[in-house]
Amino acid sequence: MHAAKNTAIVSDNGAESSAADTNAISLLSTSDFAFSKVWANGAAASGAQFTVKNSKGKYLQAYTADSGWTWGDSSHEFAATTSPNLYSFTGLGDGTYTVSESTVATGASDMKPSFTVTIDHGNATPATATSTDVWGLVATSGSTVPSGSIAAVTNVHNITELPKTGAAGIILVVAIIVLLFAGAFLLISLYRRKAIANR
Repeated sequence: MHAAKNTAIVSDNGAESSAADTNAISLLSTSDFAFSKVWANGAAASGAQFTVKNSKGKYLQAYTADSGWTWGDSSHEFAATTSPNLYSFTGLGDGTYTVSESTVATGASDMKPSFTVTIDHGNATPATATSTDVWGLVATSGSTVPSGSIAAVTNVHNITELPKTGAAGIILVVAIIVLLFAGAFLLISLYRRKAIANR
């Protein structure tokens, strides 16, 4: 008779222990993160939805009691959880995640920012956010970020509100104004040339 040797490999949100781990369950740690959704004036914004994608390009699926968190090729939209404008995710493993707005808040202009969440259980602050948004619509610090959240994601009603969200918005508005003036100058020049040609 030969003795059978069994090896348990623990998988948690895509992270797997090695066969040599003698205490695998304790080696796989999870953390939580939350963020809020606001208007440019800081008021709560409701109706927005977000997707979460991991570093392998897979999308976070809806949590179920049987399977917990799972990942798939198709995106799943997450609505606010504990309040009309607060989104929270619990029990995600260490890694880098991209959070993208997929549906804007009710009444908002169609500008959909995104940001990166890094979870590292070894850090004093396990979950941190980094803005990757060119519009300046994601704040990772400041008065708009509520206690317990890592970010505040802003929606605007129209493009004129962008300067309230930072330098990126100001630059965009200035660029649009310059283009409008350039277009007007071109139209005037063409009109004058046509008028001279018809004399």
